[in-house]
Amino acid sequence: MVETPCGFESGSGTTIQKRDMGVSRMTLHRLLKERTRVTPTMALRLGRYCGNGADIWLRLQDAHDLWLAEREFGEENAGRSPFVSRYSPPGAEAPSSAGDHFG
Repeated sequence: MVETPCGFESGSGTTIQKRDMGVSRMTLHRLLKERTRVTPTMALRLGRYCGNGADIWLRLQDAHDLWLAEREFGEENAGRSPFVSRYSPPGAEAPSSAGDHFG
């Protein structure tokens, strides 16, 4: 179950929560099961419902997205610089410092 800043749970309270938020049961279910992202519009609804503002919900989504990206980058690119694109030519290396490009 997803732990949220205002104590959402799946179950009997979901009907009341979805009605008060103005979203469908399926939308709330997918959100609680982490099968959909928190969009800016949903963040506004959550922030209004929970009384804690939209920004916390967007920050939580960003933190989750970053965590996923770090896991993906780490698994696919062990030992590679994050500054070298997978589309860079073979043998391309990350710049050693910003001065190399502007000097």
